[in-house]
Amino acid sequence: MAPGTPLLCRLGLHKWGRKRGYNEYASNVVEWEQRCERCGKRKHWIETKKGRRSSGRNL
Repeated sequence: MAPGTPLLCRLGLHKWGRKRGYNEYASNVVEWEQRCERCGKRKHWIETKKGRRSSGRNL
């Protein structure tokens, strides 16, 4: 790691900020992102939207 990286971040103890989500209107997925407030490392993941039609019933 870079010499300017805080010690806690080097040990894997990041200070994650607020979770931010982005979704497209017609898409069924949401892209999430969080950033460490100390070192700027980014955590990114994708989840499916929980919609009205996810009950499993056939109408």
